[in-house]
Amino acid sequence: MRLLFLLSISLSLTTCSNTVDEKSNNSVNESQTANQIELTSDSLLESKFDQLTKQAIRDSSVTFRVDTLTNFEWDTLIIIPTYWSIERLELETQINLTAAKKAGQYREDLNILAFTKNRQLIKCIELPRTKGDFATLKSVMFSRENCVFEFVRTTNKFLATGQPVVEGRIPR
Repeated sequence: MRLLFLLSISLSLTTCSNTVDEKSNNSVNESQTANQIELTSDSLLESKFDQLTKQAIRDSSVTFRVDTLTNFEWDTLIIIPTYWSIERLELETQINLTAAKKAGQYREDLNILAFTKNRQLIKCIELPRTKGDFATLKSVMFSRENCVFEFVRTTNKFLATGQPVVEGRIPR
C-alpha cells in the first residue's frame, strides 16, 4: 500500500479526495471526515494549471479564478506552500487537514491545495511548483468568491529546464 502511495505522488499532480461517484456530480456526504480521503489523480485540473502556467510564460502574467477550474463543490481553499506547518494551520483554522499531511507536506517541489466545504476537507491536491509556485503568499485561506490569483512569469528565477518560475500571487 505504501509503495502505491509513493508511486501516485510522483511528479504529476495528485489529489486526495472523497471517493464519490462521478454521476452524483461529486457531491460530498457531510458525515465523511478527512480520514476517509484517499489519493486519486485529477488530470483535468492538472491540465488547466499547466495551460495557465504556459499562458503566464507566454504573456508574462495571467489572472484566473480557481472556481472556474474545478468541477466539484467547495467553499474555501487553503493553499499550503512548501515549508508551511500544516499542524499550525489546523490549530488556526480548526479544520482537520490529516489528508493534507499525508499528501506531501515535506516535499519541496509541491504546494498543497486543500478544498473544504462546511469546514470539512473534501479534496487536497499536490500541485507541483512547476505549475505555479505559491511560496510567496502571505495569506493561505480563500473563500470561493475571493479565490482569484495571478500567475506571473519571473525574470530572475528559473527551473533546471531553463523555464522561468511562475509565481502564484494575489492580484493587485
